[in-house]
Amino acid sequence: MPHARNRTQRLTLAAAALFLLAGVLHESDSLLPPPFQAYAFLTVSVIYIGLIIAWAISIRQRIMDASVRELLFATSMLGVVWMLQRTCKYRFFTELHITQILWYLSYLQQIFAPLLAFLAALCLGRAQDAPLPRRWYLLLIPASLMFLGVMSNDLHQLAFRFPQPRLHEADSYTHGPLYFLIVAWGMGLTAASMALLFRKCRVANSRRYIWLPGAVFAAGFAASLLSLFHILSAYKVPELLCATFIATWECCIRLGLVPSNANYASYFSASTISAQIVDSNDVIAYQSATPLSLTREQRRRAQDGAVFLDADTRLHCHPVRGGRMYWTDDVAQINRIRRRLAEVGELLAEDNELMRAENEARRQQAQLEEQNRLYDGMLPTVRPQLCRISALLDGLEPDAPDFDRRIALSCVYGAYVKRRCNLALLPEGTPAVPLQELALCIRESLGCLPAIRAAAALRVQGDAPQSPDAILLAYDFFEAAVESALPSLSALLVNLRGDPDGLTLRMTMEDVRAPLSQDWEAARLRQLHAALRTEQQDGTLFLTLRIDKAGDRA
Repeated sequence: MPHARNRTQRLTLAAAALFLLAGVLHESDSLLPPPFQAYAFLTVSVIYIGLIIAWAISIRQRIMDASVRELLFATSMLGVVWMLQRTCKYRFFTELHITQILWYLSYLQQIFAPLLAFLAALCLGRAQDAPLPRRWYLLLIPASLMFLGVMSNDLHQLAFRFPQPRLHEADSYTHGPLYFLIVAWGMGLTAASMALLFRKCRVANSRRYIWLPGAVFAAGFAASLLSLFHILSAYKVPELLCATFIATWECCIRLGLVPSNANYASYFSASTISAQIVDSNDVIAYQSATPLSLTREQRRRAQDGAVFLDADTRLHCHPVRGGRMYWTDDVAQINRIRRRLAEVGELLAEDNELMRAENEARRQQAQLEEQNRLYDGMLPTVRPQLCRISALLDGLEPDAPDFDRRIALSCVYGAYVKRRCNLALLPEGTPAVPLQELALCIRESLGCLPAIRAAAALRVQGDAPQSPDAILLAYDFFEAAVESALPSLSALLVNLRGDPDGLTLRMTMEDVRAPLSQDWEAARLRQLHAALRTEQQDGTLFLTLRIDKAGDRA
């Protein structure tokens, strides 16, 4: 840790020395011969840009939070652009219109840099990878409007007011309300950033020095004012503001207000864990205080998953940028607990086996009771069909003259028994049944009619789910109508429509000698608020069942 602290101090002193050198070169610019003045100016610009880029690179290496890192890096790049604009304005361009645009463009940094710094302060203290609420990005709208206002100043002069008719005479202008709004914007966001850093600081010892970043910012701001009023001539406002921003945030990082990975190498070396970090060539780069001796084979095996070096030591591997990290953990206590649990498990094994047998017996008993309940509930419904099947098949011989007819009728009744039992097995409490269930039942029953020389067809419209009672009533109605029409039925067309208002089943039948009674299941129809309509025209029978969903709910 002392080595890392000394290195940090040397870098800080080097940056301060370069900053002072830039001020000396700028102050002595007028004393140099004309050819050397340009070299001195470019040297000063290179120093400022180099310092900003160096700090930006260090930010990408030190700051752990990705959002904070990217926001501070973007702010640093704005400072680089500002220095480049300043260099171009004063050294490479002399046309008044171009220098005016470069002057206006400098406010890109003055408007957006405080905003990015404020967003970076908001990102501190969040959960890992938690995004910043989008509402804060709405601040980009006023920032963009202010920047557009500066860029269009020649149209309205709300930021800078020039005397007429010499609109672009930079030596004589006054500040407008937009300029003061930008100043208030930067000051307000900076103060808010400092307040957030203090509130979110997790290091109690650092709160005692919270005044230090404020003092650094105040000193930089005072120097900027002195430069603005030409009292301090060695530095201009752009480089002073950039230096103030860097010094303030660097001070926050050094105090721990902004989490960073400084001194991590020293912490790793001093830690008591048994770990090491190797590079891509398996050369040890960092080693903890507890030595870890591994063979090349052990490292290779650990890359595929955790491996045991012995019964109580487990080796792990995880890839890191530029190499891998290996560490071990002691699982001796876990092994002791496991052995104790195994002993307890053996003692409880017999009790668990008895409990499992008892639970299995209860489950089988409950299953049998449920099956008996379902069978008892279904038997009264399908008993007439079962009796008809029994009567048809009783004593039936293959050479009987009506063998095919009796088999075909048995299939018709059997299809209903099968499908009706399936519908009865629907889970209790089901609020709605897909209309396709009823369509499948009717379609299977219709599939048996061609065997008795009856043409059959089904047309389905709509797919609105219906109540279980409506589905059962419709299928029972279909079967009763078919059975009443047998055996003279020659053709059957079924139209099934399900809509949000209810269910409609319409049957068109040919050659029906004994049509279904109009009073079929009258009590059940009243209970479900269903309507049955019978029509007969030119030997064709029309049966229509309408079940209103609203009535069903009632």
